[in-house]
Amino acid sequence: MSKYIETYIGRHTFDSTIIHPGAVRLDELFEYFLVLRVYLRQVNPKNGKLTDTMKDYDGDARTIIPWDEASWLTFKTQYVKRVVQVWDKGFLLIPPASYDGFMWPAKGKRRDLLCRLKLVLEDARPKAHVKIRVIRLQNPTVHNFRSDAGTYSSDVVDPRTRHSSIDGSDILSNSAAHEVGHLLGLTKHINADDPQCKTNTEEICYGSTLAQEMNVMGKGSMLALKNARPWLRRIHRHAPPTHHSDWEVGWASAEAQMRGMGVKWIDEQGEKPKFPTYKPGLIDI
Repeated sequence: MSKYIETYIGRHTFDSTIIHPGAVRLDELFEYFLVLRVYLRQVNPKNGKLTDTMKDYDGDARTIIPWDEASWLTFKTQYVKRVVQVWDKGFLLIPPASYDGFMWPAKGKRRDLLCRLKLVLEDARPKAHVKIRVIRLQNPTVHNFRSDAGTYSSDVVDPRTRHSSIDGSDILSNSAAHEVGHLLGLTKHINADDPQCKTNTEEICYGSTLAQEMNVMGKGSMLALKNARPWLRRIHRHAPPTHHSDWEVGWASAEAQMRGMGVKWIDEQGEKPKFPTYKPGLIDI
């Protein structure tokens, strides 16, 4: 078998591995996994109390209640599901024409790499890349807790969560996937380079257009090709002497390109705005 069955880069901010097509029932593609190991730690009211308060990212105090076994299991299951449904199988990495490291069969066809995400919940901090504290809100429909990369609330996995858009639309969000994007190295929000983001209002950082706001690193759960940067930045370690700028990025499927397209449109005509069709291309990182 090819060496790519065990091509593995050990823990840093996350692990990565590339699996040869011959190792799985996959006809055409190498599978390129980023593996993020997360330790979720319950945060409960102190001293056995039934309620307590905790401040969110904005400093607003919210009422929390203890976790029970059933609610904790549900949260963990939904957390993995919500993250993977956005990030897994979203992109293809297309090798440069000069590189023949991903051929299948040997000396045969050059294959693309399918970008995968594996989210592993560890039971102890030393095994994990990151520890995240998780609170359980007493009333998540009233107490909107603003989470960050290190602290989540129980409603971070709620699929009904929406944010208002600049054009009056309600955008379905995926806060769990957004925060994992930060953990994968997408440290900036979608519109962070806008001068207003640095000098004026934080809200503009999440998008100045509807398309930006709908992105997972804005307020929504859609992908753009530039969201493939975590896979792109790591690839040169698996495929020396290539550089990330040598590779192209494409969509893994039409479904991936439309993923997260959940919007409640406020439009008397019932018309939906048109979004650009992204073609494979080089990503400037």
